[in-house]
Amino acid sequence: MLMVAPVFFTFLSPFLEAAVYLLAIFVPLTQASLLGARLLVEQSVLYLALCKLIQIRHPEFFSSRWVRWSWRGPWLLPVLGGYAASIALFNIVEPLNQMLLPHLAYAQEGMVARLANPPDKSPASLLLASVTPCVGAPIFEELQSRAFILQALTALVPLRAALVLSGFLFGAQHLQIGLVLPLSVTGFFWAVLYVNSSNLLVPILIHALWNARIFVGSYLGV
Repeated sequence: MLMVAPVFFTFLSPFLEAAVYLLAIFVPLTQASLLGARLLVEQSVLYLALCKLIQIRHPEFFSSRWVRWSWRGPWLLPVLGGYAASIALFNIVEPLNQMLLPHLAYAQEGMVARLANPPDKSPASLLLASVTPCVGAPIFEELQSRAFILQALTALVPLRAALVLSGFLFGAQHLQIGLVLPLSVTGFFWAVLYVNSSNLLVPILIHALWNARIFVGSYLGV
């Protein structure tokens, strides 16, 4: 249900987009910042709806038994090391993916790239655009992929198989067929980090850094 809900949610997208344009009448949003504002509204509604769905179906989900995270544990080194290893792993797998599947069409400019390059290049537009990819997406996607799907899969298959399957589902949910393999490997690696650290904060922060580097690079012009 969690995997297909965003597809059905696209039917609400035009109404939420209209709401953002109405909001722009009262809030000083520039044309360049409208995409970031629209994504923030759409994804916030989607994340809240899906979290409510999880809570209804599994009332105990948000307890510490399901969602394990803590600021008190040794998370800094796993985050920094995991982030560096994630970049290295992606840079190895992504060219291999292109070599094995050259017929797949690679999107030249994904949503995050568009958000990280607002037409006016203003810090305000860039900051607004970064909220969803760097805050909302890491928190919800890690809750979904690691805390919920991974643990649910362990009730059906052994842990190693659950790690592989959850990684593949993580890659598939991004709906970029040319990047399914590298994103699946990345999702698998982050799942391993979660299992080893027993702290959801580790993959959340790595995921946030992963997306934030695009916005930092855009701001610095590199």
